[in-house]
Amino acid sequence: MTGKTHLSVGVTTFMYFSDKLPGKYVLLSLLFTIIGSMFPDIDHPKSILNKYLLPFRNNTTKVVVYLFVGILIIYLDTTYKGSMIFKIMGISSILIALSPHRTGFTHSVFGALMTTFIVAAFSKAYDFKNLQYYFMLGYIGHLICDMCTRKGVPLLYPIKNNKFKFPMAYSSSSKRGKFIENIIILSSIIYSTLKLPTLF
Repeated sequence: MTGKTHLSVGVTTFMYFSDKLPGKYVLLSLLFTIIGSMFPDIDHPKSILNKYLLPFRNNTTKVVVYLFVGILIIYLDTTYKGSMIFKIMGISSILIALSPHRTGFTHSVFGALMTTFIVAAFSKAYDFKNLQYYFMLGYIGHLICDMCTRKGVPLLYPIKNNKFKFPMAYSSSSKRGKFIENIIILSSIIYSTLKLPTLF
């Protein structure tokens, strides 16, 4: 799916679950749902998130930047901090660097759990309760959406690299796929617009 489709699904998912999950920070919860809905594609150098995180949007830059950040975090943690959360952050960054798009860490249950753990630690440290639920919600929504496409996702990575997808999956680049995603985006806009007044 395209980044725009994932973004619209993330917003719609938040709108639907906002009154069913704990949390009192509406805008922050929405932000973390959106980040979660786009985060799995951080393994692609031209994703929406990497547009703002990478100086150059190519695979070499992605590998170098995330590898450097991961090694730096682990080094600083080993030297000064000694915290499990920083070790997980460092390892996650290295795995992002080494993961080709949709074939590894970020599109797996393992990746979802590790990154949600990091968000949970952030949420607790700054007393923003329950943000991890919204991040996880967006993340799971992304994986489910990608399972609707023919490429599928390696949910059980690194145990298995088998791609999981739904029957009748479509190609995002096909006319049918583009039509379906345009319908999803339009439906998301309509639903979110109608739901918005109930949030405040």
